[in-house]
Amino acid sequence: MNNNVYKTTDFKLATMLSMSFPLKELINNNGKGTFVFDNSEELTNFINAFYNRELQVEPQAHDDARDNLKNRLYNQVKGVRE
Repeated sequence: MNNNVYKTTDFKLATMLSMSFPLKELINNNGKGTFVFDNSEELTNFINAFYNRELQVEPQAHDDARDNLKNRLYNQVKGVRE
């Protein structure tokens, strides 16, 4: 297990993470994304805050981040099927 990266298939968490941390890799598992981020203590603290509902975000920024991840995942899936 690689402790240098954090992987999640939770799209809502990945959206929030992508607003503060660079997405290192997006892995397509038959249309379901696995989102990979560099692991750090700051990332772990952010994830804990997410699950404890302690984060606040600007709604439009959240929507933009969500749409960006959806587009990246869709374009990757589309490219695989062509």
